[in-house]
Amino acid sequence: MDILEIIPRRMSVRNYQPEPVEAAEIQELLYAGERAETLTHADLQFHVRSDGEMGREVKGILGGYGKIIRAPHYIVIVARESEGYLLDAGYRFEQVILEATRRGLGTCWVAGLFKETSLRFALGLEESWRVVALTPIGRPTNQSFVSRAVRVAARSSTRKPLGQIFF
Repeated sequence: MDILEIIPRRMSVRNYQPEPVEAAEIQELLYAGERAETLTHADLQFHVRSDGEMGREVKGILGGYGKIIRAPHYIVIVARESEGYLLDAGYRFEQVILEATRRGLGTCWVAGLFKETSLRFALGLEESWRVVALTPIGRPTNQSFVSRAVRVAARSSTRKPLGQIFF
């Protein structure tokens, strides 16, 4: 599937089936992020955690709209602070997100709605590392009434075509 077909299909998922995703498939997601070219060559790492581990490590990870997200896995991207590190981390993380979308997996960017120091400690990282973002990963399940209502209010189904955004 072409990237221009994947981008419009991408949406935030906040409800997941409890069954785990195969380890090989998760490795393919990480590979998509690791092989992506970056501008500044920032020092980045991906960490994978299960739902049980995240429950212990970070109490109440919040997705959009203050809803606690439960998924079988989470991918966390961390980076050492340097010039352009957020740009590189964002670009590489989006490659993971788009590869997950291509494979029919759900994701939801979560940034700033977790306790960074707790998560950094749980991952065994020095203070020079910053937790940039994380995403739950899993097979989507039926969206809750609240999720559906938010999609309608945000007009998520009326996105502009890519040709009107990019040239």
